[in-house]
Amino acid sequence: MSSTTITPGVPDVTGPRVPFTVLFDDDTTTDGMPLHPRFAEAYAGEWRIPEPRDGRPYTTINFVVSRDGRISYAEPGAIGGSTVAAGSHPDLWLMGLLRARCDAILIGDGTARAEPDHVWTPTYLGDVDAPAFEWLRAAERRRPVALHVLCSLTGEIERHWAAVQRDDVELVVATTAGGAEVARSRLAGRAGTEVVAFGDDRVDTAALGRWLLAERDVRSLLCEGGPHLYGSMLADGAVDDEFVTLSPVIVGGIATSGARRPSLVEGIGFEPGNSPTARPISLRRAGDHLMVRSQVVSAHLSDHEAEHI
Repeated sequence: MSSTTITPGVPDVTGPRVPFTVLFDDDTTTDGMPLHPRFAEAYAGEWRIPEPRDGRPYTTINFVVSRDGRISYAEPGAIGGSTVAAGSHPDLWLMGLLRARCDAILIGDGTARAEPDHVWTPTYLGDVDAPAFEWLRAAERRRPVALHVLCSLTGEIERHWAAVQRDDVELVVATTAGGAEVARSRLAGRAGTEVVAFGDDRVDTAALGRWLLAERDVRSLLCEGGPHLYGSMLADGAVDDEFVTLSPVIVGGIATSGARRPSLVEGIGFEPGNSPTARPISLRRAGDHLMVRSQVVSAHLSDHEAEHI
């Protein structure tokens, strides 16, 4: 990229230790918030945050998947995506950037239960650019810590989870009618907590998005899993962009315990000819890892509507 004039006071941005090589970038978005030039230089391109549409936030999904499409080894000590990522710093850096640019982050309770010590902030990742990412949040006029939205069918949220224990983490529990009572009981007395039901048997994630925009002014929403939540969001037509890091490791389908290792989307099956599609709009390489950004088109859209996205 060409050199740019940097605004005084902007922190240094180290960027990924292995620079991104842009293999293609077909993103033609011209509206919305641009990426600050110093971060755009490290990212090797632009990434605008579009304005909300259809009454819900601009919604992004972020996963790392193995070469054979698995998102977890499902082994003790290797539940999260970091093991699948095989220590990729570019993947970690990109995750920090995504967290820096969201107003709220959506996590399924299974993901939270598998990583109870996790807090979904750029700083938690421990990267040298954490101060720069926090600066970016402030520069884009986002709250210091993104609103944490926990999605749970049962409302079984644990008080010992690190994100729940943090006083500076504002929390919304998106649940079912039956789960709401359980969640309110478990989280009684916790400040900055709201429990909302978005269905009787399942969480309507499109309705959740509309509520977040209308009630909490969430204009940019990031989801980091898990795969059942992503499946529900695809079914509800509640996803805009998908950031997937393709790792070179091959995981295989069965854990040592005999459990099946999950893939990118679980809990739902789409019919032939009526499936969502993910159209690649950019591809970056960092060492042996590929960072694919895709535009997700819901199966509910007509052909005419899909052509105009």
